[in-house]
Amino acid sequence: MKAITALCETGTADVPVYDIAHDGRTGCQSLTLGDEPFFVAEGIFAQDIVAECRDAGLLAAAYCVTQSPTVTFWRRLTRDLREHRKPPFVLVKRGLALMRAQPQVVADAVAKGCTAVYPKHGFIAIQRLTGPRTRP
Repeated sequence: MKAITALCETGTADVPVYDIAHDGRTGCQSLTLGDEPFFVAEGIFAQDIVAECRDAGLLAAAYCVTQSPTVTFWRRLTRDLREHRKPPFVLVKRGLALMRAQPQVVADAVAKGCTAVYPKHGFIAIQRLTGPRTRP
């Protein structure tokens, strides 16, 4: 909340850098919005501060971007194997557990104020907030 508040009020904040291979935070970096009126805050605990951000008047929207648990499993596994994040057996075991938990994770995010969207619909919703832009 401290970083989000700073970004909204000053346009600059120090934000943490995480590394899954090291199981946690590995440092911080400065983030500056420049002329941008919005930013996307994401992460596995983002849903836990939706209400606080809304109450503080800092929230434009809250989305939980989701897709088929099988697709998520496969994409996560191929990424993690490619990046050598952990031993393959650990990645498969962890990925299967996360795949089974995905419906509950999405339900929790919705219960905490997020709107569940597929990636394409989330992109369209954000475009509506920010106005039309070309895709990079």
